[in-house]
Amino acid sequence: MIEIDINGQKYRASEINEGFLNEQIRRRQRDSLSVCIRIHIDQNGVDLSLSCGDCGGGGGGGRRPTSAEQEIFDLWRKFGCGGNEINPGKLIAFLNQVK
Repeated sequence: MIEIDINGQKYRASEINEGFLNEQIRRRQRDSLSVCIRIHIDQNGVDLSLSCGDCGGGGGGGRRPTSAEQEIFDLWRKFGCGGNEINPGKLIAFLNQVK
């Protein structure tokens, strides 16, 4: 299962698309709210969380990633998704690759 958390509201990856993600981000920015997106992946031996936007501190899970998890971390970096700037198109492209 892949779950996306946008400022505390949770959605399954299958429920969102780029337009929906754009609207969620714009609406929060229009209301002068910070935007934090967390993605939790729990499938096929992978159990990890990734975040982008204004999520504050965080750290690793206390163990080395499995090879499958490392591939996802590498893909996350490839799409440039881990920073403070949120690019909905890149997030959707990342999610499509992970599915």
